[in-house]
Formats: sequence, C-alpha cells, structure tokens
Amino acid sequence: MFRNFWRSSPAPRTRPASFRPRVEILEDRTVPSTGFGLFANPLVPVSPTTGAIVEGDFNNDGKRDLAVVGRTMGGLNQVNVLLGNGNDTFQSPIATNLPDNANGQLSLAVANFDSDNLLDLAVTNSVSGLATFLFGNGGGSFPASSSLLVGMGAASVLQAATPGRFANSGGIDLAVAGSADTNVYLLRNNNNRTFTQTQTVNTLLTGIRSLVTGD
Repeated sequence: MFRNFWRSSPAPRTRPASFRPRVEILEDRTVPSTGFGLFANPLVPVSPTTGAIVEGDFNNDGKRDLAVVGRTMGGLNQVNVLLGNGNDTFQSPIATNLPDNANGQLSLAVANFDSDNLLDLAVTNSVSGLATFLFGNGGGSFPASSSLLVGMGAASVLQAATPGRFANSGGIDLAVAGSADTNVYLLRNNNNRTFTQTQTVNTLLTGIRSLVTGD
C-alpha cells in the first residue's frame, strides 16, 4: 500500500484592508561616477609587491593621501604616494626609491620627524635591519633620507615601528621591534634628520609584529 505524501498547497494569505505600503527614504550617499552610468575605476596601480600602507596629508592641501611601500618588478624598494582628490579618488602614484634595496618585509610609520610641518615617513626592512627616514618636500615625494642599522641588524627581522615622543628630544622619536628577538629599540631624534639608538627594552615576547603608542 502506498501512502499519499502529496499535500495540497495552503491557501494564499490575504492582506488586511488596512494594509498600506510604506515608503522609506534611503540614506543619501554619493558614489564616484564617470557620468555615463558607470562607476569610476577604484584601482590605482602601485608596486606589484606591496607591504604596509599609511594615510596622511602629504601635500598639505587638506585632503587625505595614501603612502604604500613595496617592491618593483626590477627589485627596487619604493614608497608610492597617492595624493587624494578629496572625492574618494586618487592621483597616479609618486614613487620614491629607498636607499636600501634588500628584499624583506617593509613597515611604515608617518610623522613630522624634522619639525618642518611636512609629513615624513620611517621605513623598516626585515632583511637589512635598517630603519630609513624619508623627509617629505610637501609635494608627495621624499628627496632627502637617512638610515640607521637597528638592533642586531638583519638578525632582528624588523617588522614594527611607531613614532612618539619617548626621549624628551624635542622631536618625534621612533620605537622599532623585530619578530626574531624580544627587544624594542628606541631611536632618539637628534633634530638634524639623524637618529641614534639609545635604549633597548627586553619585552620577553617573541614574534613582535606591531607596536602602538599611548600615555
């Protein structure tokens, strides 16, 4: 004997007579458009191998810009600055070559290291053990630089950096840490675009990959 598993469909629901459709006003948002019914291309080409990214106003126009550090196909380590247009789009990247071209993880920190009211960058390289300071010219490029060997050099595998006023130097200093040792290294600002490693703090932690500052 076969059982009947077929069931009749339920009767459609009817709306009450008091039902009225409700209209809601959506949040007003603007999306960049080409003007032809297409959205603007959100992609801006930079180095094929990119690392850290930071934001800041690198040309003092009141619009937020981006800085990206990476490695070119030719093996050069570069910082690419994308100047913002103020409408969610960016200009073509402005490249600054790093003096150290050793391959490795690159980290970025942004601050006004030389007290000229123009933003600068600090880049650490995990292979060379160098901290490189790039001093901005207010146009998105960094024609002047200085470098410092930190900690145990390449053995420290530098992967984290954060700026702050740590040493009462009158300028902005830099704290750097590596993932291969347990130390945080303090780089004191000499206020002449050079830095000196003045203190090493053993955190008893291995694999340090990020640093933040606070009071």
